[in-house]
Amino acid sequence: MQYSLTTRNIEASDWDRQQLEKKIERLGKHLLPPFQIDIHVSHSRHHTNGEVVECTINIKQQSADFYTKRSNSSFQDALDDALDAMGQELAKAHDKRKNHRDGLEGE
Repeated sequence: MQYSLTTRNIEASDWDRQQLEKKIERLGKHLLPPFQIDIHVSHSRHHTNGEVVECTINIKQQSADFYTKRSNSSFQDALDDALDAMGQELAKAHDKRKNHRDGLEGE
């Protein structure tokens, strides 16, 4: 599955990239081709919260755009939070499509 990963002030290890690919594969069952996945991860120091890693995921498919943004203290935690949120959003959209299609077939 194709995706683009952009990092700022943080390095993604090979292990991080492998974990990311595994998790993105799970999202694929909710997507209709063609689609584009853009992931942006940035690290910063917040004056009150300390170390903050922010993960943003954009998915563009046909006429729909999906977006989620989550923050946490580590690369993997921020990525997990963002992917979980995106999974819920995609599942909701998938169910809407499926229910709409099922409703049209019943007429």
